[in-house]
Amino acid sequence: MTPQLPLRPFARDPRRWEAEQARALHTGHVCRDAACTSTREPALVYERTGWGWLAWTVPGDGTLPARLRQIGVLTPGATRTQRLAVRRLTRRPPSASP
Repeated sequence: MTPQLPLRPFARDPRRWEAEQARALHTGHVCRDAACTSTREPALVYERTGWGWLAWTVPGDGTLPARLRQIGVLTPGATRTQRLAVRRLTRRPPSASP
């Protein structure tokens, strides 16, 4: 067996991760340290794929996430309605008004 490389967010487009991370730092709840006790959900970045999606938690220190938060897989015969539902469920939450 060959060792597997760790997964990276937006491996084919690293600049996309940088943009999504900056957006999450600006609008979402990002824990800045390990002792974060907030009851809110952490900021997630969703990466859509041809077979489903990957959800990454955004670290507050600017590094890449150590592991995935969620993997979603569509059935091979997913209908258009199912695919649209996934798109709706994984879209960014609305930004907070100042």
